[in-house]
Amino acid sequence: MRSRQLDFLRCLAVTLVIGRHYDILALWHRVGWTGVDLFFVLSGFLISGLLFGEYRSHGRIRVGRFLIRRGFKIYPAFYVFIAWSLGCYALLGKSIPWGKFVAETVFVQNYLPGVWTHTWSLAVEEHFYFALPLVLLALVRIGRNAADPFRSIPWIYAAVAAVCFVLRMIDLGAAGLRSGAVIAKTHLVVDGLLLGVAISYVYHFRREAYDRFVARTRLWLLPAGLLLAVPCALPGTGSSGLRVTTEHLLLSLGFGAILVSALEWRPVPGALAARILSPVLDAGAYLGRHSYSVYLWHVPMAEWGLELLRRTGLFPGSPVGEFTVYFLGSFAIGVGMARLIEAPVLRLRDRLFPSRSGAVVPVGDRAAAAPAVIS
Repeated sequence: MRSRQLDFLRCLAVTLVIGRHYDILALWHRVGWTGVDLFFVLSGFLISGLLFGEYRSHGRIRVGRFLIRRGFKIYPAFYVFIAWSLGCYALLGKSIPWGKFVAETVFVQNYLPGVWTHTWSLAVEEHFYFALPLVLLALVRIGRNAADPFRSIPWIYAAVAAVCFVLRMIDLGAAGLRSGAVIAKTHLVVDGLLLGVAISYVYHFRREAYDRFVARTRLWLLPAGLLLAVPCALPGTGSSGLRVTTEHLLLSLGFGAILVSALEWRPVPGALAARILSPVLDAGAYLGRHSYSVYLWHVPMAEWGLELLRRTGLFPGSPVGEFTVYFLGSFAIGVGMARLIEAPVLRLRDRLFPSRSGAVVPVGDRAAAAPAVIS
């Protein structure tokens, strides 16, 4: 089972990103980049939750098994997308940039030029998938006889966040604030993922402290998260290395608060607001479950799909019409590709390598297995 609240947040994240890549609503276009930061915090929480759940259930972390299950989730959909991209270059008679395709194939497109502008975040996630279980395994071996070998994780997050802050300042200064490519590098954005890991650690291993914190902050946690995140997302009047890198830090903290608030949200049975919100949450959660493929295919829909439709002569000529086709088409293609590629591969994965994680997240009044997540 899945967490409806967290799947809804994934839908929100991919919706923000979709608005980023089609400039019709200026505000949406400007704040859409924050969707990736939300994906990072969610990924850190959920992916580490799978590993923490396995350790709590079995007393060990099986890195190989984890990476195999991640590979079934990530690679088939991604490499079909890359193969399709390569085929389009060939069919259109365009010169194939082999170096860019190689960068995409080995997930270094956030350090070297790639084919697409949006797949850099997948490279960050891929690096995280390989690094996190190794770090956790090292902590287990260092604290072999400790009741809680992961107790240093909050301190690790704080140290990494401080280092990333400084490195962003240095990189932004050297690049003249061309933040789009610079802040795509893994070593500059990994603090958002580690914040999710830190929250997950407290959730799984310090549950009494987590519950006390939630009890004290339940009423103002969501407003505080929005207060941190929203001003950072909005366009400012000026730019500086300090401002930009501070925004990334505060934005991830705001999304962390929103994540905890979503985890702890409980509808009041029978309440009018619950009856109104429930179908909205269900629809958003359904789209959020397919957010990986939606994310993969939305940029080709904007850059190639719209142009192809324009050439048919049947396409709505207004910007609003184009955006509507792009927005709905991105979700339709993403959901379709998820059902065509992801779903059968994941069924095969679960037959060959069934999940043995004990990680849980709440769904209403019950607990559910933590879902795998991707940005």
